[in-house]
This record gives sequence, structure tokens and C-alpha cells, in this order.
Amino acid sequence: MRTVFFPNVLFDNLTEEKVITARSRVDEDAANYYIHVEVPGFSKSDLKILIEDRELKIEGEKKGKFPVSLKKAFNLPDEIEIEKIRAQTKDGVLELVLPKSAALAPKEIPVEEGTTSLFPVEKE
Repeated sequence: MRTVFFPNVLFDNLTEEKVITARSRVDEDAANYYIHVEVPGFSKSDLKILIEDRELKIEGEKKGKFPVSLKKAFNLPDEIEIEKIRAQTKDGVLELVLPKSAALAPKEIPVEEGTTSLFPVEKE
């Protein structure tokens, strides 16, 4: 048997937790933003979603022989109704629905035939 010397510096990273950045996709329609984040192997109890200062943070942590952490962050536009955000995991994907404010949705204003002014009349 031959002994080979490996300096400890080569093995320093073996005991540290691995941090991964999850792949994601953001879609949008008139009413919502949809965020899809790949979280294979993470259960819902491994994940935490926080909103702080208009930033959506997704964090995951798996304990065990080979611990893994996941981190992802998104800046949120002002139009998001934060209290109505929904999230679920399905088939290794975290799905989030971020509703847009109805007050900011496009709305058509009908034009009527006027008989009097809409503005107050100034008396001279």
C-alpha cells in the first residue's frame, strides 16, 4: 500500500454545506405574475419564503449526510398584492402566484355625451 499526502486545504470544502442557486422562470398575464423555481429533493417543510423590503426571498435547507442550502431572491414590483401571494410545491417545482393589484389593471372609461360641464363653474 502506498501512502499519498494530500494537504488539508484540498478537503476543506467537503465538510461545508453546499449552497445552490435554483433555476427559475417568471411568467406574467394581466392579473398575475407566476414564478417557477426548481427545488428537486426539497419538501415543503425544507422551504421558507420571506418578503422583506419588496424582496421575495426563497430559502431551502436539507439536513443530512450531505447538507444542501438553496437561496433565490426576486425584487417585487409595487403592483403586487403581497397578502394574496400563494405558493405550493409540485413535482420538484415551487410554484408561486403573485396577484397584481386590481386598482392598477387597465380599465376603459366610457365617454358620455355631456349636457353640462363636469368642471365646477367659476363665478365672476
